Amino acid sequence: MTINKSISRKYPAALILPGDAFDTERYQLMGRRVAGKEFAKGIVNNLYQGEELDILVNSVKEKEYLNTILNPYLIKNTSLNIHTKISKFNLNEIENIHIPGPDLEKWSAIRANYSPNKFSITGIIHTLCSNKVINGFKEYIFGGLESWDALVCTSSCGREVVNRTIDFFHESFERKYNIKLTKKKRPELYTIPLAVNDITYDISLTRKEKRLKARNKLGISKDAIVILFLGRLSFHGKAHPLAIYRSISKLSTEIKDKQIVLLECGTFANETIEKLYNSLIFSFRNLTIKRVGGIEQATEEAKIDSLNAANIFISLSDNIQETFGLTVIEAMAAELPCIVSDWNGYKDLVKENETGYLIPTKYAVGSKEAINHIELDYKIEKINFDYMIGLKSMKTVIDENALNDKLKFLIDNKEIRENMGYKSKQRWKELFSWQVVSHQYRKLWLNLKERRDSYNEINTSIRFHPSIDYIFKDYSTAIYNEKELFVDSDSTKPEMLLFPLHSKLVEIITSKKTKQIIELIKQNKSIKEKELEIIGIEKDKRQEVMALIEKLGIAKNKSKRV
Repeated sequence: MTINKSISRKYPAALILPGDAFDTERYQLMGRRVAGKEFAKGIVNNLYQGEELDILVNSVKEKEYLNTILNPYLIKNTSLNIHTKISKFNLNEIENIHIPGPDLEKWSAIRANYSPNKFSITGIIHTLCSNKVINGFKEYIFGGLESWDALVCTSSCGREVVNRTIDFFHESFERKYNIKLTKKKRPELYTIPLAVNDITYDISLTRKEKRLKARNKLGISKDAIVILFLGRLSFHGKAHPLAIYRSISKLSTEIKDKQIVLLECGTFANETIEKLYNSLIFSFRNLTIKRVGGIEQATEEAKIDSLNAANIFISLSDNIQETFGLTVIEAMAAELPCIVSDWNGYKDLVKENETGYLIPTKYAVGSKEAINHIELDYKIEKINFDYMIGLKSMKTVIDENALNDKLKFLIDNKEIRENMGYKSKQRWKELFSWQVVSHQYRKLWLNLKERRDSYNEINTSIRFHPSIDYIFKDYSTAIYNEKELFVDSDSTKPEMLLFPLHSKLVEIITSKKTKQIIELIKQNKSIKEKELEIIGIEKDKRQEVMALIEKLGIAKNKSKRV
């Protein structure tokens, strides 16, 4: 499939990007937010000449913040339009809408009133084990999604989880209603990895020079073997530190001629967790730890220094909320050999014996079908998400013998260590750089367009999104339908529209044309639906505005005049 670099001035997808999906300053530092920010930067930096990218955010503040993040990556002869209202999107120009999560179905409401092949909706997985996400996959079967919609799975393990979950619901519905459902209309699952830029890139320095410079800044000996853990310092939500602490303590005792330093670069959720980590560290002999960050979030500069200072990267994720492993590819880009758990998305990232090692894991699954007491307590909200994933993580076992052997081997063999680091960087460049991954997204969206274009039926997708007003229309005595209202001596002053009790709601209903409406009423002693059209009130809002005016007693229909 060939992609023409001058096919359109519009980028093939409009991005939905609320602050919760990219803002790592106002929100807790989490992988999905880092990934969201990297995604936006990667797309912007790989626009074709003359292309224009549309992004939807929730507020003016989010727009301003996102602009500061993305403008440095905007290349010459490309443009960026950040909107705060979905109405600013021209649906006749949009080919795809891409959202920062797996909850595709709710966005199919934008397609209501149009043909279901108006455009495609795509999303991406992050954490897959929450009630909200799992239950959301039911809508992939019975919601308003189509085969030209797609979910991007960042790893083969993540894709298998999604597929297994949707199939489970599919088979459950078939059994319950004694019917056979087709799978042809379900959204497609594509595997496209996350990507990162090489944040350690510095054309003026060699890898060795970057290491020495970073160690001088961090106060680490130039001869030490530095093993880096990069990521959230969370025993219940990322990786329990015990296996790493035990292994490095053991090897530090056995290997007398080398100083081994564990460099932790990450953030604790609170001081209590930090104190418990420190208490655990103090229980080991010969365990040297240098920490960057802690309670305060590590700066981007400190993160770069940590990657540059290291000899080996390590991450032993043991948590079901993990689906990819962004820090692993950051370490690969920084030319580090990687020792990681053979777990989730990590399986796709590290090539065994070539770019690092996958440490075997075991997970106590229990029954293949019945939900256990932990899952039941979580489903009925007796325990929260953090407790659930924490309890699950405590039954994941890391093979510490394999960990000790692989870590010792890399500590003792500089040439192999550095060769693995070189191959890691090559693997990142070939698979996980934005130049490569952004091209995969273009191919995905082009493929979905071909599917849409082959659709011949004429109907709308409104059947999946019943109007709330339609559902509740029988609550009232009659349907409101007034074309003109009049002011009389008993009427409320039109300034009542600005009364603080309800002014925020009024501004939404009137599309911020409240003052113009007030002037019309004062001048004419009446208000007509046609006048609302003249001042720019959308057709579907005009009766709402008329009802609002009558509700507040500002004007009445003829039959109600005194």
